[in-house]
Amino acid sequence: MFGAHSGYAVIEVSPSRIELAMVRGRKVVAAAWRRIDDPDLEPNWPRSLGAHERTLAELVEELNCRGCRAVVLLHAPGCASTISACPANFGEPEAESAAMLAVGAIAEFPIDGEPCTARVVHTDAATSGQRALRNAHILAAAQRAADADAAVAFVERAGLVFAGAAPVGAVALLAALKGAAALGRRAGDRSAVLWIGEHGSALASVVDGAVKFVRPVAMGVEALVDALRQQPLRSRDESVVANLDRAAARCLLGAVGVPGPDAPLPGHDGLTGAAVLPIIQPALQRITIETKQSLRFGLAEQERATVRLKIDGPGATVQGLGDWISRQCGLSLADGPPESAGLESSSSGAIAAFIAHSDLVPLVLPRRLAQRRTHRRARVALAAGITLAGALLGWEWREASVAFDRESARLAALQGRAETDRQTALVRAATLSARLALAETEARAARTAGEAADAAATLAAIAAAAKSVRISSINIAHEADACVARISGFVRLSESEDPATDIRAFVEALSASPIAGTTRLGATQRVQIDGAQSQAFDIALHLVRVPVLRDRLTAAPEESRP
Repeated sequence: MFGAHSGYAVIEVSPSRIELAMVRGRKVVAAAWRRIDDPDLEPNWPRSLGAHERTLAELVEELNCRGCRAVVLLHAPGCASTISACPANFGEPEAESAAMLAVGAIAEFPIDGEPCTARVVHTDAATSGQRALRNAHILAAAQRAADADAAVAFVERAGLVFAGAAPVGAVALLAALKGAAALGRRAGDRSAVLWIGEHGSALASVVDGAVKFVRPVAMGVEALVDALRQQPLRSRDESVVANLDRAAARCLLGAVGVPGPDAPLPGHDGLTGAAVLPIIQPALQRITIETKQSLRFGLAEQERATVRLKIDGPGATVQGLGDWISRQCGLSLADGPPESAGLESSSSGAIAAFIAHSDLVPLVLPRRLAQRRTHRRARVALAAGITLAGALLGWEWREASVAFDRESARLAALQGRAETDRQTALVRAATLSARLALAETEARAARTAGEAADAAATLAAIAAAAKSVRISSINIAHEADACVARISGFVRLSESEDPATDIRAFVEALSASPIAGTTRLGATQRVQIDGAQSQAFDIALHLVRVPVLRDRLTAAPEESRP
């Protein structure tokens, strides 16, 4: 979208900052930002953007960039993004259509008619002669129309020209994927990259040049800042107590990161790392568990044993964070500097990641702007083709005249046959009209009756998939706008050599079922069930809903029999 020498602006809007960076090529030539620390930004989205229009206008004046094209990166609840895979030999339109179905399945709103876009961002390397089995990976993003319109107004009222929007989650997914692909591009390489942002992260793994998975991780560096701010720091004998505000907590995290128990804390005499570790440990355990579980269910056991883990994004500059995560996950930490800047930099990790991959990030545009851009491109193409059209006009006219005479003779012959078959045509027209009326009646009935999950099909699919697991309970209920089957079960250790593999196989079998929308595995734990050691698990299965009335009409003849 942006040429190698073109200048443009990138804006990041998050609950902790608003940042504006001027970019030329792939370099930040000027940047400015303001801390806002607005916890109500996401809950009140998009109305909350209006409260920060003046802040953005000040940044525009500070950098003297009024009139520049601008891309805005949003931490908005009305955004959805995902990276999905399909065979590399698929055409790009088919691949992007499949990606739009994938993002529609995870979005919290219907994406039909909403601004959305997709782009192929990576293709697996052809290693070990597996060229025919390669996958293409497509990044798709969707946004509510109201949020997209609010982003346009936010940018234009500051004096900039809106060029597009991208969810920060999409940028994080792409940064993690590209980082893992760089580490694991050759045969024998096994890599994982955890891109840790301020408010969200992403994890990707590449083995032998093939992408195994790319998924979001719902935690960022600001979770550690919140933990330090919410509880006071205490010395071992509790003779020293320190309460930190958000700025002080952020400064302390940037200075010591994840400290050792005996490490002194700058500016806090009498306090050591032992006062920090218990406070931030829950947040550390959360990101560690999500990383470990993702690798466990995304990779085979022999692959996990040799995976190299790299920490990237703003979290890579938090001292000791990478060592903590790699140690808890039992992985070796890959060498190399992070690609993104740190916590208190004038170029945050999301902006740096966007600039590095700006040619791949799909930008979301409101429908009216997308149509305007399409019309502009059509006018350019039309102007370029006028000269060629004039040169071909004479030849086309001659060919058209010959074709017209030929088709006229054919039409005369067909008119004679049409008169003979007129009665047949009338019968067909009446039949078609009746069929259309019946289809419209069935569609109105389906819309009136609504849709629901097929409980019988759900139970049958669960029974078919549960080959090596035992089911404890199944609860099917409506939650918000979705129908969810919550399944609890376990695998006895005495009956399985690898319970995790059996659970993963069960999840994959459910995901492949036609009744499944999305399948999410919850926590797993070792428990005692009926006197036997077992691995227990919970699964949330989002069900595909089908028209209620059609089922009833199908069942009616059976129910009405005497």
